[in-house]
Amino acid sequence: MRHARVRSFLWSFLLLGLTSCGGAEGPGTTEPDPPRAVSITVAQTSVTLSFIGATTALNASVRDQNGQLFAGTISWLSSDPTVVTVDAAGLLGAVQDGTATVTASSGSLSATVAVTVQQVATQLAIVSGDQQSSPVGQALPEDPVVRAEDAGGATVAGVSLAFAVSSGGGAVGSATVVTDAEGLASTSWTLGTTAGGQQVDVSIAGSPFPPIQLSATGIAAAASALAKASGDLQVGPLSLALSDPVVVQLQDEFGNGVPAAEVTFLVTGGGGSVSPAVATT
Repeated sequence: MRHARVRSFLWSFLLLGLTSCGGAEGPGTTEPDPPRAVSITVAQTSVTLSFIGATTALNASVRDQNGQLFAGTISWLSSDPTVVTVDAAGLLGAVQDGTATVTASSGSLSATVAVTVQQVATQLAIVSGDQQSSPVGQALPEDPVVRAEDAGGATVAGVSLAFAVSSGGGAVGSATVVTDAEGLASTSWTLGTTAGGQQVDVSIAGSPFPPIQLSATGIAAAASALAKASGDLQVGPLSLALSDPVVVQLQDEFGNGVPAAEVTFLVTGGGGSVSPAVATT
């Protein structure tokens, strides 16, 4: 009987202890804190786009109180869509030069990215004035015009272009020209004094990109002199044609041969005759 009362007491004490400790299911159990979004970050803190139409994707993530990724909805907003746009997936698009702030939001959380659109000229295009012809030593009738473009083909204003004669001699009016609001630059070109092909190279000042070439053809100026070429001082039998023809060159003031002009040959002493009496250079 005594032993039964002791056992009953021990069981009561044990149940009391379990109740006070909460047991596996008791009221003292601590429930885990459910995940909740506490931060949002964007991988890029700043972005620079170098040509109009350039795109790049921003990457944002939301994390919970334990630093784990949280499946939150992220929205995007540009402070100035006239400079840069951003779509629902975080893809940026350059519209024009300038700066803007792009914000990623998830609920009350937000993070920002500084975006700069700054065109960089990477290529040149010939607009007009290429492959002209003009008398040597004179300016071309039309000043050549070139255009500065970024990698997307958009015009770039305010770019310094270098003009330099690379063959044929001559000179350009301005060695450096800054592109205007439409990305255009132009200068005069005076040809050298040697007839034939001539060239001017145009490059983006201080840039590693290759130049473009403007070409022109120098033609002889007005005829101003005749020069002996061959056939002078020959000796031959009377009344027979000389073995070699008599050749002269019609020249301009710079010594260039003048084509498509008539030259008259006339016997002025000793008799004899020439044939033909008029020849075209």
